[in-house]
Amino acid sequence: MSSGYPTEVIQEGKAKLIIPKLDEESGEPLQHLRSEAPVFYNPVMKTNRDTAVLMLRAYQGKTHHPITVCEPMTGSGVRGIRLLLEAHEIETLTLGDLNPSALKLARENAHLNGLSERVSLRELDASLLLSLHSYPFGRFDYVDIDPYGSPTTFIDAAIMATKNHGVIALTATDMAPLCGVNKLACLRKYGGWPINGDFCHETALRLMAGTMIRHAAVYEYAATPLFSYYADHYIRGYYRIDRGAKRADSLLEQMGYIRYCSVCQHSETSKSNSEKNCVCGEPMKIGGPMWLGELSDPEYT
Repeated sequence: MSSGYPTEVIQEGKAKLIIPKLDEESGEPLQHLRSEAPVFYNPVMKTNRDTAVLMLRAYQGKTHHPITVCEPMTGSGVRGIRLLLEAHEIETLTLGDLNPSALKLARENAHLNGLSERVSLRELDASLLLSLHSYPFGRFDYVDIDPYGSPTTFIDAAIMATKNHGVIALTATDMAPLCGVNKLACLRKYGGWPINGDFCHETALRLMAGTMIRHAAVYEYAATPLFSYYADHYIRGYYRIDRGAKRADSLLEQMGYIRYCSVCQHSETSKSNSEKNCVCGEPMKIGGPMWLGELSDPEYT
């Protein structure tokens, strides 16, 4: 491949992949070549991609028909290619990236795995790509949003590009705002106050779920959490999108707040954000609004 930077071939899952040659110690593209090798491949996120394969298999077991998949920020193409190789009955796979070098590498990787005829590649901004598929017969069964940082700016476009009863997967890596280091950034991106405490990763998942649920409700869709987890430096959530204002309302009724005492570690949920002292006498911190319901569906765990 004529890429202008060193590459190597690796194996991840069932996929063979051409990627920028990694520094063996850091696991990142060679330091002096980062500007010339802008295509993103993160080996640390393999577990994230493993989970995506398992979740898509579980979802396919309930749909019983070929599905359509979109990964609008594909990078090297590893996630989409693995889904095509390791899941079942994917009718179409659409990969997008605004970086032409990424699309070139994704195209090479699709060819390397014998998938060229089954993959559609689009050199477009993620939100634009999704918006172009927002018409009734252009939507996807599964949309995977895996950005660097917050996924919130892509949520609306993802909802409109997802079929009724389809699934949206979100990754967030901006853990500092979500865990209360930068509270205003969390309020700005996720519409709620974080809690900087021992269970901040759970409240981070609840803040992201709450954001997804509120955005979907605007369009009279319910975004039900199917599976949520925290690992390494990120959180991840999968949400089923179902049409219906009443369904959306039933999820909104499960939004609320969490009070937390940093002295005695007592915590409690509340529908109100009013100030309150803990049973130990100390004033309690308040986080939210956030999702207070189940973060995962037992059928998917």
